[in-house]
Amino acid sequence: MPDSSDGQVMTGAVGTKQGEAAQTAQHPHSYVLVVDDEPVVRGFLAHCLEEWGYAVKQAGSADEALDLMVGQPASVVLVDVKMPGHDGLWLAERLRATWPGTPVVMASGIDDLQTIRQSRDLGAVDYITKPITPTQLREVLRRVTTTGNEDKQMSEESAAPPELPPSRESKAEA
Repeated sequence: MPDSSDGQVMTGAVGTKQGEAAQTAQHPHSYVLVVDDEPVVRGFLAHCLEEWGYAVKQAGSADEALDLMVGQPASVVLVDVKMPGHDGLWLAERLRATWPGTPVVMASGIDDLQTIRQSRDLGAVDYITKPITPTQLREVLRRVTTTGNEDKQMSEESAAPPELPPSRESKAEA
């Protein structure tokens, strides 16, 4: 269940259930784009985000994600690093070049410093490791949707996934 701070509109770009209609009218491209080649992971992340009041679109590939962005840019993009065809790093580079104000968060089971640094160098603002818990997902979205973070790349301090307490809200993981 969302805590009381979830009733607030986040950065004027991504709304909650209470503010979603007003936000959509002000920002017609107000949604989170989830990009992952695994339908189960995409579905889990989309379900969590929708429960918290986010509008969500899903893409199963980097090419599909770019098509969605051209049609209607997202407010935040959550990208899996390893995908067949063009990977998430390729996508992050293109997203940063075309939509520099859109925060890109990389998600991967790969927890090595080289991949994290490469993600940062290509424009990602944060990095989250799988399996992703609802608590981790919520925290990363709070970090990237805080006013002023949209144009910042990952700092050295945030390059490593944060240590978060175990989720009490759900045992589900992506």
